[in-house]
Amino acid sequence: MVRSLHVVHDSADEIRCVFNALVVRNSALNAKYPGGLRGFVEKFGFRCNAKIAADSFMGGDIDPVIEDLRRCGLIPRQDFMFVDAGAYFLLSSVGGRNLVKPQPVDLGVEWLEGRYYKGGVYVRCTEGGPPKQGPRHDGQG
Repeated sequence: MVRSLHVVHDSADEIRCVFNALVVRNSALNAKYPGGLRGFVEKFGFRCNAKIAADSFMGGDIDPVIEDLRRCGLIPRQDFMFVDAGAYFLLSSVGGRNLVKPQPVDLGVEWLEGRYYKGGVYVRCTEGGPPKQGPRHDGQG
């Protein structure tokens, strides 16, 4: 079987999410998912960095992934998070107003922070200490 090639691991601290997005802690995948992070990424093709795996969906395609995570014992909000990045895009463009500076996004959990910038929500896992210095997707670092 030939699989299409796609980037799976990203060295950046943040991952960009658009539309309906799902963000999963790598540590939870390694502890609870059959085959760990690798097994999950091979099955669903998520993009990941050292701490999280994330992917964006246009509609109900996200439901089977959530069901699979729950079936394997991962807990919503503790191990994975739904991010409605599309809502932030709609809110930012109401009345022709498009935000030009990154805006913080409260995702409601301690282990994940986000910021809205240019049509996407950039998410970063906060567990394990302060952010590392490295490339940022907004040219600010």
